[in-house]
Order: sequence, then structure tokens, then C-alpha cells
Amino acid sequence: MLIRIGANDRTVHPFFTRRMYRVLAEEGINVTYHELADKEHWWWDTRYVTANTDILECALFLSVCLSVCLTHFVFVFLCVFLQWFDTVGWVI
Repeated sequence: MLIRIGANDRTVHPFFTRRMYRVLAEEGINVTYHELADKEHWWWDTRYVTANTDILECALFLSVCLSVCLTHFVFVFLCVFLQWFDTVGWVI
């Protein structure tokens, strides 16, 4: 899990994000926390992709998560599909 917040966030105070991070870490969740100096609530909201390393880090994290989810989905789909073939008596 990736948690990111701007240090100047006035919508969700960083205190609450720090507390959530601490509780998750205490429960053994794999969590990364970044508090970005001089950023507010919508710091990442941009219309155009830039060389901003903050945004690139989020994009990389998302791509890894999606690839893991897709791999899991394909595995489950194949298991269900093969079980269906076995149920109807078809041989692969």
C-alpha cells in the first residue's frame, strides 16, 4: 500500500494519514508513507503528464498493482474455465 499526502494539506490533515500509516504498519501491512513538503490536497491533480517524480512514482506503483491484479485474474479465470471443461466432460 502506498500512502502519500501533502504536508500542507488542509482538507485531510497529515496527522490522520500518519495515524493510519502507523496502525497499518503495526498490523503488519506492507505500507509505504510519503509526506510531501509544500504540497496541498490536490498536489497530484494535473492535466498533463510531466517529469514530476511524485506523479511518476504513483504511476509506477499503479502499474505494478494492475499487473499483479491482472495476473491473478487470468489465473482464476483459467482455473474456473478448466474446471468447467472438466465438468462438461471435454478433454483439453
